[in-house]
Amino acid sequence: MASPVALDEEENESYNKRKHDVRNRVQVSRPIYSENDFQQKYKYMEDHVGTREQIQRKLKEIDCSPKGGCNVIVGLLPILQWLPGYHLREDILGDVISGLTTAVMRIPQGKAKVEVFIFVMSVP
Repeated sequence: MASPVALDEEENESYNKRKHDVRNRVQVSRPIYSENDFQQKYKYMEDHVGTREQIQRKLKEIDCSPKGGCNVIVGLLPILQWLPGYHLREDILGDVISGLTTAVMRIPQGKAKVEVFIFVMSVP
């Protein structure tokens, strides 16, 4: 078992004394990365691309076929994607209850926020 890297002498001595009793201990060792090294290794963030390049990429992705047109419409109206699989008799009761519960909670909260906003705006 390798000793931890960043220990001073006192901690290292204490570690060596405890090293033989490892039955209930786990040592995790991992490399230390700088921000740039991490992003390069794991490709965490793409390189910054200007607006012009982003627009060009999006234009290349446009599909002018009928299927592509359907994808655009479904992208704008997601209900068209899930509505055909909606089971009205099984799901409508739970959805109505959820909607009513949300309305009962959110409408008073919204009114309270408006009243606070009006009060704050009326203070000179």
